[in-house]
Amino acid sequence: EAMAPSGSPPVQPYAHAETDLSFDTDSQGLLDLEGPGTPPRSTRTLRDPNRGECAGRSWLLSLAVFAVFALLAATTLVVVNWRSSQVANEWASGGKDLILQDEDVDATAPVVVVDEEKLKRQAASQAAWQARARAAAAAAAAAAAAAARAAAERAAHEAFLRGRWDQMGINRWQADHNCSVQMNSVDFYTESAGLLTVPNVPTAAHCQKLCTDHADCAAFTWGEA
Repeated sequence: EAMAPSGSPPVQPYAHAETDLSFDTDSQGLLDLEGPGTPPRSTRTLRDPNRGECAGRSWLLSLAVFAVFALLAATTLVVVNWRSSQVANEWASGGKDLILQDEDVDATAPVVVVDEEKLKRQAASQAAWQARARAAAAAAAAAAAAAARAAAERAAHEAFLRGRWDQMGINRWQADHNCSVQMNSVDFYTESAGLLTVPNVPTAAHCQKLCTDHADCAAFTWGEA
């Protein structure tokens, strides 16, 4: 009051616990967050500049996860094919040495005995190894597809929530104001959890934790309250 210009009305202290916390709905059924202390719309910005950056980071993370899994699957397939061709060449070169032609037979030379059981065991072991490698490659490809699909669904959900917040007219200043100043039993609207009652902890850190837990305002950067 001492700093107010002469002739102007005295500055009222900012309401805290006495703030009216009731939320009404408008004609479209959305929450009407216009309340005491809300500045006129001409002084507010309906879009937070950090939203685009957050969405970009989400898409970059999705692409990075997909690239890692795709690279793993491709590397596994290359190793399997290379090892298969290598073993086939070894078997081909070794088999020629075991084939005895009539003109090559020396009566004084020892008889070469081919261990067919050993060859069968080697072939079975190689086939089992190839089957395991192919199964691992298929599992890696499936995991890559699932990770990419989950990341895309999360990005779409976040974009949907940001659109809903724009429809409701919520911006960064209003969210900070409602969360930090009107914290006494605020009904904080979330798209995924319905109405959530926030306990009486008027701190910006609690607002940040609320948004982190429910992923409803991940696109907002909370200022100091």
